[in-house]
Amino acid sequence: MKWCLFSVSFVLILASCSTFVKVAHTTVQEKDFGYIKTSNATLNFSSLSYADIKYALNSEEYKKLRKGKSPFKHILVYGVATEQPYYEFWVLVGSPQKAINENNYWVKEKEIDEQLFTLVASKTTPQEDFEFLAAEIKKAITENAQ
Repeated sequence: MKWCLFSVSFVLILASCSTFVKVAHTTVQEKDFGYIKTSNATLNFSSLSYADIKYALNSEEYKKLRKGKSPFKHILVYGVATEQPYYEFWVLVGSPQKAINENNYWVKEKEIDEQLFTLVASKTTPQEDFEFLAAEIKKAITENAQ
């Protein structure tokens, strides 16, 4: 019985240590006139970004794109530019566990339906690109909306 409780506890601890939020697997992407539209209906989240970005929507994809330990948890989307200027960004869900060093990253928070989203981008991100990414984090428009 103790072994069973230990095993269940261990699995729960591993699941809670995941870099990506649990609903990240429901995130979808589609091409939208030279841009990439990313949306998650569960979180009522939508964003638009440039087409030269490679994405990770889960831990396996993330490990292929970025080596080493992630500086963040609660990731919904990770993106890395494949053309110059090279940069990377994260969309985090909920309050960050620790303060984000704004000497190393651009940071913008946005609340959608009482859910906090934080866009974090490397300082190599051009200011214009960062502002575009931040402005395009929006409430998802559903087909039933009028």
